Amino acid sequence: MELHGSLLTRLRAFEAVARHLSFKRASEELHVTQSALSHHMRHLEEELGVELVRRMHRRIELTAEGRQLCVDCSRGFETLAGAVRRLKQTRATTL
Repeated sequence: MELHGSLLTRLRAFEAVARHLSFKRASEELHVTQSALSHHMRHLEEELGVELVRRMHRRIELTAEGRQLCVDCSRGFETLAGAVRRLKQTRATTL
């Protein structure tokens, strides 16, 4: 599976939903509608061929696959954020 822009967007949406266990709070954090998040989640699940969250009345819960993907996504995004921070620091010290 190729890591392209729309997949990264869907993974970011998933990570926020999984971390908050809430479409509402994730939508507020990401400044998108709950409907947009729901579409991202559905498309990601279709692309991966696995259910990541169980939607229940007024709440969601992560499946086992969703819990693992959340851990992996969080680590990946932390790694990317660290790389960007280091690049900015290096650039700032060379100017």
